[in-house]
Amino acid sequence: MAKLIEEVLEAWLTFRGLFEKYRDGTLSFKDLASFVDDKDPSSPLYRLKELSHKLFRNPQSEVPLEGRLLDLTIGSIFHEAMKMREDLYQLEVYWPYYQRLKKEALLGYREQLGDEFQKLKQKATKSLRDGFLETKRLFKSTLIQSKAILFTEGRKNPIILRLLMAKGRLFRKAYGREGFKRLLLDVFPEGFEEALKGAAMSFTEAMHLKQAQGLWARYLRLRPEDAEARFFHLYCKGYRAYLEHRYSHMLEAFEKAVEAVLNVGSPKLMLFLERIGELLTGVMREVEKRGPKGCHQRALLVLERVKSMVSKGG
Repeated sequence: MAKLIEEVLEAWLTFRGLFEKYRDGTLSFKDLASFVDDKDPSSPLYRLKELSHKLFRNPQSEVPLEGRLLDLTIGSIFHEAMKMREDLYQLEVYWPYYQRLKKEALLGYREQLGDEFQKLKQKATKSLRDGFLETKRLFKSTLIQSKAILFTEGRKNPIILRLLMAKGRLFRKAYGREGFKRLLLDVFPEGFEEALKGAAMSFTEAMHLKQAQGLWARYLRLRPEDAEARFFHLYCKGYRAYLEHRYSHMLEAFEKAVEAVLNVGSPKLMLFLERIGELLTGVMREVEKRGPKGCHQRALLVLERVKSMVSKGG
């Protein structure tokens, strides 16, 4: 679902750029052909259509109405875009070719055929204009439908929540800065800070440590007094240092993390303290061999403190 919404927004922004080219008179068939193709799985609209069908046309699962409507809209966008592609081909290839032929003597039925080509040009021109306007309306509808899905799924689906935080720039471009703020407030009525904290926690639990550390840092700029948030920020920092074999940096982060929550004891916190304890137990020999002088002793002290806190917390 998260991937589909991301693809919808990316396709909308690409279409918006094509619409600008169309209005400026600089749109080429090549531009539109790279956007929609009924055989090329790498083209944005083909990829979007197939992903939508896969999600919302599964007869073996119950698909919500909003999903079926979104799939119908996406399918309609694809077919409108295919018609626009053919109209533009008519205008860019067939009509200029006829113009070159017209320089030769066209008499009798050939002259009548010219009238037909003129009508085809007029028809394609109008159809292309109508297609762009209709496709724009349909895309606007997908933004509303995507927002409805985000509203129903966002608070219970950590992947959606991570999408909103990780792809904030994409959402701001698609919905506008104020529109994105309203979207966040609709999905997370408890406020942006709590949404940010939820996203940071979700990234932490999924071990996306770099993204989590960045989100915790953003949250702490808003809520510097939150001791648990400081712990998790340092936990991510320390774990990343461990993965990179930077043991002194790992211990510095874990020491500060433990210090930050000496008087806090939530069940979730205890779980992550246990993880620090398990990590230190497993890496102790490596710390002794590769760590700077005194690193092993520091690790033992942190481990003992963690064990004491977990014991009291449990």
